[in-house]
Amino acid sequence: MRVANIIIAHKNPKQLKELLDQFSPEYYHTWLHIDSRSNLNDFKELLNLTHVTILPRRRVVWAGFSFIRVTVEAMQIIKKENERFAYFNLMSGLDFPVKPTTEFHSHLMKAYHSNQSEFFHITELDENWPANHRYERYHLNDWTIKGRYFTERIINYFIPKREYFKGKLKPYGRSAWFTATDNFVDFCLKYFVENPDYLKFLETVWCPDELVFSSLIMGSPFKENLANNNLRYIDWSEGRANPKTLRMEDFEKVINSGNFLARKFDSSVDQEIIDKVIKTISI
Repeated sequence: MRVANIIIAHKNPKQLKELLDQFSPEYYHTWLHIDSRSNLNDFKELLNLTHVTILPRRRVVWAGFSFIRVTVEAMQIIKKENERFAYFNLMSGLDFPVKPTTEFHSHLMKAYHSNQSEFFHITELDENWPANHRYERYHLNDWTIKGRYFTERIINYFIPKREYFKGKLKPYGRSAWFTATDNFVDFCLKYFVENPDYLKFLETVWCPDELVFSSLIMGSPFKENLANNNLRYIDWSEGRANPKTLRMEDFEKVINSGNFLARKFDSSVDQEIIDKVIKTISI
């Protein structure tokens, strides 16, 4: 079976084309979301690629619910295909493979029937990652109108702190990016239909994309299949809300990390490391 890539992008069309080129249509098909605020003409070279399907475009706001909406819509679209895909691999347009993608596919196929087939980076919020404010307080992240922060303060002044989804799930999170089996995706889509109030709750959570699927998997039988490794090299050493942008100085660490993917790369910051990674994994 092939792997379904879901890529959410908003800039660097040349870099994005280089990313798409790494995934052979023999093993992968990619569903690409281009932010509605981006100029589609900049990405015209990508619109007719046979191994790429362009998703309906939305405005994706950092830390907002819109990221989840795009991801869930992509999963629903893929599930309507005649072909069954073994894995759903969620990436940003600033990710890049750091091993040959044929090896990545082989690794996933071997894992599919194993007891470690779901690839997430899981952290328990209550103990190791103190971020309870993300869901205890109301956040209107997708609002881009004047008065948003004032409205948040009023709401949070009068309404008491919340449990995560009324205590129905325990919050887990950290990374929004993951590689999950089709079976877990089926479970998630069914859960959303049966529990529409879960998605409604997440509309007012800060960075809900880092919580939604991790919390679901840890509250389900699929936690027994968790590898607790999302197969991605991500450098948080700068201690900021976003990971470090990788440069040539990071090349050896990235290539020798043992991971299949890495983020984030930005050609406007350092194209050289992208070129060297391409050359290395093509040998």
